Amino acid sequence: MGAGAGSIALLYPFVLYFLKDRFSPLYLVYALLIFLLTRALVPFILSPKMSKTPLQKNTLLLTVGVAGILTVLSVFQGDIAALYYPVIMSLALGSAFFLSLLFPPSLIELLARLQEPALSPAAVIYTRNVTKVWVGFCLLNAVLSYTTVRSGNLEIWTLYNGVISYGLMGILLGGEFLFRTFYKKSQHKKAFENFTPLSHLHQKKEKDWAAYWQSQETVCRHYPAYIAALTLQIKASKMKRIFLISEDRALFLAGFLSTLQAEKTLVLPSSHKPDLLKSLLKKDDLILSDQNNLNSLDCPFIALDKIKPLETFHRAKRINPEKAGIIFYTSGSSGTPKPIGKNLSQLENEVKELQKTWPLKPNRNTALFSTVPHHHLYGLLFSLLWPARAPSS
Repeated sequence: MGAGAGSIALLYPFVLYFLKDRFSPLYLVYALLIFLLTRALVPFILSPKMSKTPLQKNTLLLTVGVAGILTVLSVFQGDIAALYYPVIMSLALGSAFFLSLLFPPSLIELLARLQEPALSPAAVIYTRNVTKVWVGFCLLNAVLSYTTVRSGNLEIWTLYNGVISYGLMGILLGGEFLFRTFYKKSQHKKAFENFTPLSHLHQKKEKDWAAYWQSQETVCRHYPAYIAALTLQIKASKMKRIFLISEDRALFLAGFLSTLQAEKTLVLPSSHKPDLLKSLLKKDDLILSDQNNLNSLDCPFIALDKIKPLETFHRAKRINPEKAGIIFYTSGSSGTPKPIGKNLSQLENEVKELQKTWPLKPNRNTALFSTVPHHHLYGLLFSLLWPARAPSS
């Protein structure tokens, strides 16, 4: 309801206690309700045509509800109705929290999105759980506040509703803040459990790759042996830059990892049209592809679909992420395609941010859809490097 309204509500028990002998407590209740209603109505009066946020609508409904109940109580209970304000407010807040669970988004989610609009699915679940805690707190607070009303002792009523109640609320807020900090760290740690770094991706075991590709193709069933064979072929070449061209995701990723392991510069052209490739190729370049029509270009060529997995091979060393260079090309829609240099370490950081925001977990049957081909930066991150890094089981 705003800082001003909150301060007035906080002072309400003390004002009622110290001024109880000067005028009817109902006057204070009516003044408070008029103030709260005015604040809630201001956005609707000053900007009637502008769309209102869910928080503004909920605040108005909450205030009208509290005002209506207290008005009815004042008719039947007289001055005693003034003591019911904290009880009714707690019940109203608890109801608002509860209804937001039935009709998402929850109130805590709405508040969280004011600071962080793009909440992750895990964060949304967390805000729902916090909302449930606030439902329980509001109900408990209403019961305790009602007990002080029934006690007939104004000192006890003032002490609880003016001090203890807000102290408990502060403890809950502070406790949730500390728990949230711990929770974020634990979630971040869980998100990267068994998560293979890109520099170690080619070292994943055969069974992990078989589970990932879910294919009976020889390449997919013996993926580490295929990568090892392809790496030897690329190392044997004296060419410095490797143009990787393939629509097959398994062959493409194998070419990606083999080229970096062979310590060559990987080039990912924005288009596979022969005319464009002719304009980009240099004398120290090699084409790595399963598109045999490119074999006609005046350039050394390794056919991805002709490589046979090795029967025996040594465990591969990790790739140096700082030295592993990748060159992407812009689409060229506004002129000649321009090269953009990256290293594996930069791609690693990009993938980490994706995993932080939307943690991939094993055995969740998560489907990823990429609207960008995997030879473009974002398609590569979303449809290959990020999911391939996640544990398969």
